[in-house]
Amino acid sequence: MQDSHIWYACDEHLEYVMDDMIEEFHTAPTLEPLQSPVEHSCKWCKEAAEYQLELEYGIHEQTE
Repeated sequence: MQDSHIWYACDEHLEYVMDDMIEEFHTAPTLEPLQSPVEHSCKWCKEAAEYQLELEYGIHEQTE
């Protein structure tokens, strides 16, 4: 099973959002630029996001 947390950030608040995510989950997220920024809003200012920060955890492989 795989769970993830996805947060979004504008260019201006990228470092703040990343710091908040690291503080809350104690690990660094994967950072990717967004193709369509109008679809998501920045976690800090609610303006159009330019980046997606994703943290995946709890990856569990099933064996037979």
